[in-house]
Amino acid sequence: MTTRLIAAAFAFVLLAGSAAAVPAAAGAPVEGEALAARVAMLVGADSKGILGMTTESAQKISAPILHKQTTVRRYVVFQDGIPVAAGINSVVEDGRPYDSAKLAQLTSETDTKIKHGEGFNHQPYVSKFVREYHFASAPCDGCAPGERGLKFDTDLHDDVHIAGLMVVDASDRPVRVTSHPYMYPSPASSGESTTIFGTALGAHRLPVDVHGLYFGHKGFIKGSFTFDEHNTFQRYATVAEAVAALSR
Repeated sequence: MTTRLIAAAFAFVLLAGSAAAVPAAAGAPVEGEALAARVAMLVGADSKGILGMTTESAQKISAPILHKQTTVRRYVVFQDGIPVAAGINSVVEDGRPYDSAKLAQLTSETDTKIKHGEGFNHQPYVSKFVREYHFASAPCDGCAPGERGLKFDTDLHDDVHIAGLMVVDASDRPVRVTSHPYMYPSPASSGESTTIFGTALGAHRLPVDVHGLYFGHKGFIKGSFTFDEHNTFQRYATVAEAVAALSR
């Protein structure tokens, strides 16, 4: 498993928001840009404070001459929804664990990117990034009663922006986000991921699961990259306390 592929999967689960006061819903349901702004405020409120997120990731590369299975355990620390620290706890590739030196290198690289505001997508449900996107109401096939679809895209077709469909519930909280990047990590060239929001830390709604499937080719060889991830969250008093606890 290359550090590029680890980083590619890593980018899809990071929550990078800013907390804000949440106005009470009233009157007719909001739509489009107004709905996106409200979703971002709700996500920001749910991610307020210092949160530690631990991710258990199962990843698989499948190709005619290459089959690789990797499990990764990593963490991210958020301060008011903004990622401020990160690290890799373990990587096991085809049954062989990475040694401590390799994990330390990966942690250093990942943490440096986070501290420079890199290594994660600009999510459309995040207050800091919501203005970078265009939103419009969209059909919501297979949705539960009260759920609505919100299509999003952007003029910024770079390696940190995405496009897709966000599904929100009757309270304007995100249910799931299915998206694809504008620039796929090499050698991928197509595919999408779905982030599923669920209850965490009491009544808060946070991204608890991510499932992705990418396709690509190198020369005449075609293959796929899948990842299934589960996130758990914990509150901490300080960033230093979170890093100390999560990096064990």
